Amino acid sequence: MSAIVVRPSLLFRVLGASALLLAGVVAAILFVEKHPASPWRYPALIAPMAIIFISVVVTWLSMQGMDELARRIHFEAMAIAFLGSFTVISIYSFLLYTRIVPMTLSMFAPMMVVWWVIGVGVSIWRYR
Repeated sequence: MSAIVVRPSLLFRVLGASALLLAGVVAAILFVEKHPASPWRYPALIAPMAIIFISVVVTWLSMQGMDELARRIHFEAMAIAFLGSFTVISIYSFLLYTRIVPMTLSMFAPMMVVWWVIGVGVSIWRYR
């Protein structure tokens, strides 16, 4: 049986894009807090969406160069990430509805990346 070789470049790109997104969101929030009457507050709040779009395009283009097994691994990882995130968000929304936890949305994007990394690990282990 041959070893599965998955390039970590996609993982580093996704983690880098997530860190860039988090930094962009924090920068946008700090800008709006310091300049609440600025006409630039709306473009500042929309700017992190451009980072999301760029990360989606980079991920898609990275997957175009992969072989069939690597694509299958990453698509399974995305499925695991989707289902894991959906489960956590459902539980969180129930806790929010019962007023057990406060509303914070900043944890959902990093949580989805963590689930994706878990999914990559599970898929690589499965196809080894």
